[in-house]
Amino acid sequence: MRQGANVEAVDWNSWRPIHWACLSGSVACLRVLLEAGADMEAADQRRMTPLHVACEEDQVECAR
Repeated sequence: MRQGANVEAVDWNSWRPIHWACLSGSVACLRVLLEAGADMEAADQRRMTPLHVACEEDQVECAR
């Protein structure tokens, strides 16, 4: 983040870093992304938000 990383960068599936953090269950990464302004309501091509991803992958701590 200090070097100017784009927290809203999207990949081929319209996933952003916050989607990947929720998929992996990385609460620490999720906090950093949220503090940097990442959008928790950003939807991918299937209209899945990071919260949907966390719930689908049973990442309870990220869903909180």
